[in-house]
Amino acid sequence: MAAYLSAVALIPAPQQLGPDLSGRWTREAASAPRGAGDGAGLGPRVAIEQTDKELTIHPVSGSAPQRYSLDDRETVESLSRERCAQESRVTRAERTTTGIGITTWRVKESMCPHDSSLFRPTDQEERAVGSGHIMTHSVRHGGTRVLESVTNLRLDGDQLVVETTRFVPGSAPDTSTSRYRR
Repeated sequence: MAAYLSAVALIPAPQQLGPDLSGRWTREAASAPRGAGDGAGLGPRVAIEQTDKELTIHPVSGSAPQRYSLDDRETVESLSRERCAQESRVTRAERTTTGIGITTWRVKESMCPHDSSLFRPTDQEERAVGSGHIMTHSVRHGGTRVLESVTNLRLDGDQLVVETTRFVPGSAPDTSTSRYRR
C-alpha cells in the first residue's frame, strides 16, 4: 500500500491552461476609447465568470451576457434571415498560456435550393490585409466566412488587458486596447 501511495504522489496534478480571469473589472480612465465605439467592446465595467468549460462576460451596462465555450467548439448566432439568405456570427474561444483568445467571423449564406452556388466546392483562401492576414473559409451553400474580430484577454499583473482587432473588408485592421482593474 505504501508503494502505491508514493507512486500516486509522483503523478503531477493537471495544470489549467492560462490564468483565471474571473472577477468584477472596471476600465481605467486612461484606456477609455476616444471617439466613436467602445474600444475593445466590454464597456466601462464588466463581470467575468470562468470555468474549465465556459467563459461568461456580463457587461454591467445591462447588455445580455456573452457566453463562450472553452472546449474548442464554435458557437453560431443568427443575425438575420431573409428569403434566400442567412447571416450569422460564428465565434470560437480558446485558452492560451497567457489568457483567452476569442475569434469571430461573419458568415453570409445563400439558402435557395435553386442557387448555383450550392454546388461550389468548399475552399480556403488567405488574403493579406495590412500587416496581418484574413482567413476566409467557404461554408455550405456557397457562403463565405469572413474574419470579423480577434479579441485577446490576458492578465498583466493585477490588470485585465483586453485587445481587440477588428477587420473590415477593404480597410486596414483596427486595434484597440483597454485595461481594467478589480
